[in-house]
Amino acid sequence: MVVQVQRPAFNLREKLNEISGKVSPNRMPPGSIIQVRQFTTTNSAEGGFLLQTSSSSWTASPLLLAITPKFSTSKILINVNTSSYNGGNNHTAYTIYRDSTNLGGSTYGVADFTSSHTWRPFSMMLLDTPQTTSSVTYRVYARTLNNTLYMGGDSDVHNTITLMEVKQ
Repeated sequence: MVVQVQRPAFNLREKLNEISGKVSPNRMPPGSIIQVRQFTTTNSAEGGFLLQTSSSSWTASPLLLAITPKFSTSKILINVNTSSYNGGNNHTAYTIYRDSTNLGGSTYGVADFTSSHTWRPFSMMLLDTPQTTSSVTYRVYARTLNNTLYMGGDSDVHNTITLMEVKQ
């Protein structure tokens, strides 16, 4: 006995017309970037340094951004680019908060510097799992141990926070 199997013809043009040039986030594979949000500012735009503090408590900077994840299982890739100046010889520490939660260590956060009297450009990158489809805000905080820190670089240096939703 002979069995013949026929498969329907595949028409690429029809498939492209079905998606109308856009792929729904629901149809994207794990690891896909679902959305990207970015905020950039300069010291000039903020009327001085982004942050100047002598506080040993975590102090909020104006470098913040909100995102509303499309899926509760998504991860958020956070990338921060800024500069730091340490006015003394002790630690200056930086961290990232999700709303009221510190995502770094309680003492030294995500990044820690001990050199003094020089501007240091630096980046921080974290992969967070907020487990929500409600808006979440990520913000850079800083603290110092017995000196003054300045955040942001000279005049028109760009300071950026970028958030990317990664489908799981």
